[in-house]
Amino acid sequence: MKIKLLARRALWIIPMFAFISYWTMNRVVPVLPKILGDELVYSLDSRKLAPADSQITNYLYNLIFSSTNLCANNFYGCAKALNLVFLLALGVVVYLTARLFANEKPSIFIALLTVFGPISAYVSYFTPDIASYFTVALIIYFAVQL
Repeated sequence: MKIKLLARRALWIIPMFAFISYWTMNRVVPVLPKILGDELVYSLDSRKLAPADSQITNYLYNLIFSSTNLCANNFYGCAKALNLVFLLALGVVVYLTARLFANEKPSIFIALLTVFGPISAYVSYFTPDIASYFTVALIIYFAVQL
């Protein structure tokens, strides 16, 4: 019985994540890097400097985003992909938090508003904004359960 329920949910969750990913990336892929001061600092700190030499003391961010070095000259595209993962995870956490207070359909609507809202623009930046929003949402989710 539980397997059937999980399979039915997967039939709409997987296409929904695929659609969100496609829609978001189509909006941000053509955005060329407009290196602002903060993006330059985050990019150089996470990709080029040792943690001890970093201007930003967010070691977890630097560790995660140092993986963009694997993409060589396409490091900016890899940062967008990492930010997309954080955006999708944020949507899941918002959904789970909303489920603590509302039924399934309003919770889905709230999560979709989050993912499709203005916050998705941060996917195109080389900054820790989306990762920070995800972390804050996760903290709120666990705090509300206490």
